[in-house]
Amino acid sequence: MEKPIKPSPSDFSLNEMEISNIQNPSKIAEKIGFIAGGIAFISCLLYFDNVSTGIFPGLLLSMLAMGLTVKYSSSRIEKHLLSTNYKYRKYREYIHAKFRYDEEIAAYEHEVIRNAEKFWRSLSGLQFEDEIANLYRKQGYDAQKTRITGDGGVDIILNKDNKRIIVQCKAHNKKISIGVARELVASMQDFNADEGIIACLEGATKPVLDYIKNKNIVVISLSEIMQMRKPSNPLVDVDLAPINHIKFDLKSKNENSTQSTLLKARPNIRHWSEKIRDSDY
Repeated sequence: MEKPIKPSPSDFSLNEMEISNIQNPSKIAEKIGFIAGGIAFISCLLYFDNVSTGIFPGLLLSMLAMGLTVKYSSSRIEKHLLSTNYKYRKYREYIHAKFRYDEEIAAYEHEVIRNAEKFWRSLSGLQFEDEIANLYRKQGYDAQKTRITGDGGVDIILNKDNKRIIVQCKAHNKKISIGVARELVASMQDFNADEGIIACLEGATKPVLDYIKNKNIVVISLSEIMQMRKPSNPLVDVDLAPINHIKFDLKSKNENSTQSTLLKARPNIRHWSEKIRDSDY
């Protein structure tokens, strides 16, 4: 799915000044309506001998005249401009194109998010750690991965502004258990860490969230991971074709089977991964 191209006035032989000068049929109709309402009001005052008697029916008649005039003249003016005014016709085409673009870009952004989630869920444990480390490096952290064994459950050590943070990564398609949180608490003491982070896909169970209160530990799930780069504009301009052609065994609990699938698709995964790193994700 390609990113829609935003229409510009030049695509329709228009410029910004011409657009600002184009008259809106509704505004023209409102002016005509006010004139018609004023005429109706004055006519009522002249019809009745007593001015005070003619005010109320005059107001009713003027509002009725305004409403009918605006409703009728607006459509008539629109048709007249479309048939006689080339610039107005191109302007209407531009407005319709903008509406279509808004709909298409919303669908595209939804597709980007869906495929980005597929990317994260396709990663093996080690790949997940690499991506989390790269994500924090993008935010200015010195991110160092620990050794594969003997790390006390700590996968990444972050340093920034004289603060040390340890990160435990769990690329599991299930919520984090309390054992993981307890292990991280112990590791914070061993590493003399100021804070702890559990990076995972599905979040944590309620007992875990209750346990880590007041312990300087946070849990970031997949939704937070995908929003970490730039929350104000999380969507990225990437080519979705590479990942659309990859089939992942996401339901398999055997990490080796998922990893073998990733190895077969290594070129596409690398292409997608590099774009993810360089983008807002």
